[in-house]
Amino acid sequence: MFAPMVKTEFKKLARRKLLWIEMIVLGGLIVMFFGSLFALHESGLLTEDTSEVSDVIAWPDGLITALGFASGQGLGGLLVVILVSVVVAQEYDWGTIGLWLHQGISRRTVLAAKFAVLLVAAVLLTLAPLVIGGLFSAAITPSIVGELDLSQANFGELVLSVLRTAYSLVPYIALTFLFAVLTRSMAFSIGVGVGYALVIEGVVSQLMILVGGLPEKIAMWLPGLMAGSLSELNQQIVLSANGEEREFIVEYLDPNLAAVGIAVYTVIFLGLAFWRFQKQDISG
Repeated sequence: MFAPMVKTEFKKLARRKLLWIEMIVLGGLIVMFFGSLFALHESGLLTEDTSEVSDVIAWPDGLITALGFASGQGLGGLLVVILVSVVVAQEYDWGTIGLWLHQGISRRTVLAAKFAVLLVAAVLLTLAPLVIGGLFSAAITPSIVGELDLSQANFGELVLSVLRTAYSLVPYIALTFLFAVLTRSMAFSIGVGVGYALVIEGVVSQLMILVGGLPEKIAMWLPGLMAGSLSELNQQIVLSANGEEREFIVEYLDPNLAAVGIAVYTVIFLGLAFWRFQKQDISG
């Protein structure tokens, strides 16, 4: 029954306007960001030289810049919090979950299908800025560096970068999934998820880094900073391919260790969600 449930959940997700709106938002922000930098560059108002602008928006570096918008440390983390809250918590109000259970579908199958479809949504949210940013970057690159060489992009590594970026969203999906099941409230799960991303990841973690020492080491194990480790890896691969080196301000965890940490967070959050859902009175 799992495959039919996944198919049904995906159809429901595709019919939701929210997913498409979020993809448009990400794409629109990329166009605004790239367009603004390009306009400033063409007008001569930027103090940076051409090489520095090229490192941000020109092909192929612009592809990685675009992916950064969708990462767990970027806007992607906030968008998946909203999406998961709507997909999971709203269905308690609609009574959809109870209908599936009354038809003999197991609780684990219902929840697992929703999570699987949300993973697909994470990939789509990652691809949206990449495709739009890639097209925009390709269009403006000749004006910045004189020519467009599509072969400069390592498409094998680009696929891996997409998967790493989507993977950085998984702990946010699992955390919001847990609170959506615990509270059955779309507003509460959105509030907790967004509050965590903005306050803990956005403010507290930065203060811990500034303090240094043990607080900084603890901060590196937060999902957002582990997502930052994967994003930094994407950038390092592009730089090494171009024969460049750059010093990064924050020293993140090793990417392999960060990937394991993200998996641990996901298993814990998702395991608690499944455990609570198994004991939950859906009719209440």
